[in-house]
Amino acid sequence: MADLVISPHLDDAVFSLGQYLAGHPGTAVATVFAGRPEGATTGIWDHRCGFADGREAMAARRAEDIEALAVLRCEAVHLDFFDLQYGRPATDDEIGDAIRLLISELQPSTVLGPVGLVHPDHQQVGRVWPRIARRYASASIAYEELPYRVQFPALATAAVGTLVSAGATAVAADRGGLDEKTHAIGAYRSQLAVMDPALCLHPERLWSLPDLPAPGA
Repeated sequence: MADLVISPHLDDAVFSLGQYLAGHPGTAVATVFAGRPEGATTGIWDHRCGFADGREAMAARRAEDIEALAVLRCEAVHLDFFDLQYGRPATDDEIGDAIRLLISELQPSTVLGPVGLVHPDHQQVGRVWPRIARRYASASIAYEELPYRVQFPALATAAVGTLVSAGATAVAADRGGLDEKTHAIGAYRSQLAVMDPALCLHPERLWSLPDLPAPGA
């Protein structure tokens, strides 16, 4: 069974886990906040990236994501929840239900999701996915988000410390696949206009989450 990666935005999985994905072809990468707003809804980040509105932005970014994941021989799955910049937040329960449905449909051997660094969208996904994956999947692994881990090291260290105190253990990261990751990152052309891709080429860091206690334990 292939793995399932939960990605907050259209690029986070490749930026943070590109080497892992290169070594695990067939992985499904589900982006939570990939919804396309109607009309002329526009976000600050979209403006910075040169888009006229959110619908144009998300159409282009979905296409970039499909292109990037094809390089890594992985599958793109786009959920329809809206990015924070569009002002229509989903509830934790709505996101949790969608992740549970994906696990039921795909039956992945391992589910990987973000630690939940810095950005409110990341933080929301970071608190939701573990409680679903640890209950319904065979194994759960948290990944530290790049470039946030490099840009905000103190916050990353604190967040990982919380995981470790709850029983998380380090997972040996893939050392190969850097060329494939670099190539895949290049597909996110709209995002590279406002960020340094070198920040995403730091070593990937993963943490295995402990199983939930059995009922009544």
